Amino acid sequence: MLYGDVNPSGRLPETLPLKLEDNPSYIFYSGEGDKVEYREGVFVGYRYYDKKKMEVLFPFGHGLSYTSFLFSNLKLSKKRLDDIEELQVTVEVKNTGQCAGKEVVQLYVAAPEDGDVIRPVRELKGFEKVELAPGERKTVSFRLGRRAFAYYDTEISDFRVPTGDYRIEIGRSSRDICLSEDVTVRDTSGKRLPITMDSTLGDILKLSGAKEIVEEIVKRMGIADSGNDGSLGESTADMAEAMQRYMPLRSALSFSGGQVTLEQVEEILERLNKLQK
Repeated sequence: MLYGDVNPSGRLPETLPLKLEDNPSYIFYSGEGDKVEYREGVFVGYRYYDKKKMEVLFPFGHGLSYTSFLFSNLKLSKKRLDDIEELQVTVEVKNTGQCAGKEVVQLYVAAPEDGDVIRPVRELKGFEKVELAPGERKTVSFRLGRRAFAYYDTEISDFRVPTGDYRIEIGRSSRDICLSEDVTVRDTSGKRLPITMDSTLGDILKLSGAKEIVEEIVKRMGIADSGNDGSLGESTADMAEAMQRYMPLRSALSFSGGQVTLEQVEEILERLNKLQK
């Protein structure tokens, strides 16, 4: 490799942080006595660093080569699909350098940013290593099934694919995304999380028909249309909007000053849950 007789083609299976303290498990790694808490959740490795937008020494999937490669012509077999269908992804790779080499084509899936659960910025769902002579071009194919878009939902003890727009990304590493295309995936499971007192107004209002049901309670809470008249500064208006979006339904009991009763909220809950049947 040092003399150029062999072209390196390995890729990092881990993110290398700038310092040990940047690691998500650093604070809790030693634990207390005989107990160590696992607090990273799904944010292990590159998922953590990418979510934090943290500078790293070398990103996940990084590698070097004596030649260069060009990705182009990313194609999806469908722009809309049900979660029970497969999606075929193809992309062309060309060796644009002067020597033969191998490139690792990495496919990531980015979940909708407005989803009802916290998910990584992107997740690796496939990779292929291709060997190319100088000037040679090849097409790489991937097939993505339901699990490529799913997360494990502890409330229903099963994998779930929320309906939404997902982004298919092709890159050289988790920090070097070259091409991307959006695809809309529809949840066909019929499984829905129940609306409870702890459900936020933002999540509730995603349901078709929910706005009309909660509109009267929202008005009684005294937060309807707050900031929309331009009387608040831009940053303050943004904060007010975020407060409304993340406010749980149970807040109606305290914010309304007695104008909303527990019985009214329970009636609202019953009507909202019927929307999901």
